[in-house]
Amino acid sequence: GVANALDAIKMDTKPPYAPVPRSKVTTVPYPLSSTSPYDNNSTESYLVRHGGASKISINFSMIDIENGYDYLQIETPEGRILKKMTGEFLSGSTEFFKGDSVRVRIISDHRDTRKGFSIDKLQVITEN
Repeated sequence: GVANALDAIKMDTKPPYAPVPRSKVTTVPYPLSSTSPYDNNSTESYLVRHGGASKISINFSMIDIENGYDYLQIETPEGRILKKMTGEFLSGSTEFFKGDSVRVRIISDHRDTRKGFSIDKLQVITEN
């Protein structure tokens, strides 16, 4: 995946591309935050799941990862990387990922740490 730096600067938080009509997308509260600050030399993993969903999109209210040294990854539950980010981002939603769950992982090095991430809601599609 890629991050659009211009949209981040402009604070463009348009809804993610939905492969179905928006009327079939449901928004559900999903409060989840990483350890803040996260630890040096660590890997923290968080399962994000909404039973019955065929696709999910995560809305982050905050991402603050040491730029260029630490990473936030969105992965399949089996560990295949779907998206990788580093740095500080304002609120916004990811694209839709297939399935009812993804894993959000922070991987840090031995240097500085930051706040981590906060999720406030999911957007889910419950039909194929």
